[in-house]
Amino acid sequence: MVMLMSRDMRVLRGIGQYRVLTVEQIRRYYFSETARSNVQRRLGDLETLELVRGFPYKDHGEKAWTLTSKGADAVHRPRYIFARPPNRNTIVHDLAVANVG
Repeated sequence: MVMLMSRDMRVLRGIGQYRVLTVEQIRRYYFSETARSNVQRRLGDLETLELVRGFPYKDHGEKAWTLTSKGADAVHRPRYIFARPPNRNTIVHDLAVANVG
């Protein structure tokens, strides 16, 4: 069984703040000393708990991660913001904004 850790809640709040983050952004902000594969595994655990979901945004399968409605509830963010997948027309811009943040 997967248990939520305090770092998981920081990740969820971060995704809630920016609406969408890549694995690399999540690793840089919350798992700086952790291998990318471990970050991907943890995101998979959070996906199993139905707190996040990944969406392909590049041709080679890179995923952008966003909250589910359940994840939005967990960090007190409005559900309607996360009800639909990220907009494919603005996702690159949204991820660039998250890089600045």
